Amino acid sequence: MPFKAQLVNFFKSPHTNPKNVRKYALIKLICLFAPPFHILYYFVFDYFAQTGLAQFNLIGPFVWLAAYLANYRGSQDKAILIICSFILLYACVSVSELGYQTGFHYYLWPVSCLIPLSPALNRKQAIMTSALFVVLILIVNYVYFEVETPEFLLPYIKTLYAVNATIAFFPLILSILIVREVSESQDAELTRLATRDGLTGLYNRRYGQVLIEQTIKYTQYKQKGTFCLAIGDIDLFKQINDKLGHPAGDKVLKAVAKQILEQSRDSDIVCRWGGEEFVLVYMATDKALAINLLTRLKTSISDNIKLTQPDIKSVTLSFGLVEYSQGMTLEDLLKQADSLLYLAKDNGRDRVES
Repeated sequence: MPFKAQLVNFFKSPHTNPKNVRKYALIKLICLFAPPFHILYYFVFDYFAQTGLAQFNLIGPFVWLAAYLANYRGSQDKAILIICSFILLYACVSVSELGYQTGFHYYLWPVSCLIPLSPALNRKQAIMTSALFVVLILIVNYVYFEVETPEFLLPYIKTLYAVNATIAFFPLILSILIVREVSESQDAELTRLATRDGLTGLYNRRYGQVLIEQTIKYTQYKQKGTFCLAIGDIDLFKQINDKLGHPAGDKVLKAVAKQILEQSRDSDIVCRWGGEEFVLVYMATDKALAINLLTRLKTSISDNIKLTQPDIKSVTLSFGLVEYSQGMTLEDLLKQADSLLYLAKDNGRDRVES
């Protein structure tokens, strides 16, 4: 299995709502990241005969295991509650025993960012709870700021401070990256919904009009070159729907769209214009070449898309083709192409008229 697929499976849980999958991934990473440091601190404090702190760190991995299991079972709110409660207690105990200069208070900062991810809290509750943790950070600062660091830690105080700051800011940075990824994913989805046809995946009519208008303006600005616009319509599509059903008609539309995409060049514009109509724009292409491209496309569709109806054994398309001339508007192109499409239908279908 490819590494990317393994990574995707690693962040999947059969019990997690798809809407919470990123929260699940973040909590899982934190739950796997934290226990090794508790084990490290257990040996550090045990070495310096700090039995209480050593035992407290020994409890840590079991707490993270409980949060991990809650997260895996789909209870992200419970996992976040376990994590936040333990970190709050751990930070307060560590700072009260070792002093503010050790950096254990930094653990409260990612907690204030983790709380808003809880599915159990609405936006207002999440903001208020996060603000409460910020206040707790200030209280810890006020209460324990003058607690002296034990002498045995003084030679290592800078290293301990740096390690704790790094540990604390890892989930903070990870949270920011996941929020960014969610934002980019949502932007991409909104763009897809705004520009693509839901059934075929081709550009929709609204976005197609924008692209064609841009093409006209560009060609007019350059005062040279040309392009061709074609309207294609599936022949006898109403009969296909009536005799085979609308699900079969949808399959035909998707199959036709697939063939159009496979036969199109990267520079071409392909749109589903509505119903069984498609609009194709061949960039930097004259009428003769466009006819050849449409003929090849038409043949590919009839050869590859077959039906079970005795009177309609294969799917065919009729096309009306227009070559752009300076001064033409989008309305002019569509009107001429539509007239030629009707001519192709009248002349027997499965043909290109230009």
